[in-house]
Amino acid sequence: RQKKFGVDYLTLVERKASQAALKECLKEAMKEINELQAQINDHYDSIEEKKQGVVRKTDDDNDGGGASGARSTPAPTKAK
Repeated sequence: RQKKFGVDYLTLVERKASQAALKECLKEAMKEINELQAQINDHYDSIEEKKQGVVRKTDDDNDGGGASGARSTPAPTKAK
């Protein structure tokens, strides 16, 4: 996408496009970047949720050994 933006922008410069057209090209690139960042953040959130689920399952499995396997204090949780 960076390459596409660069090519588009330089093409506009070469064609002596107006400042408004250059700003519009930049605005579109920024819009695409923001959309991609939102998708990345959604993926990170999904990964974190799955990771927390695995940690909880592992803790549950470790705690399931009866009285001898019980913890006297709760397991620490990781901060996001």
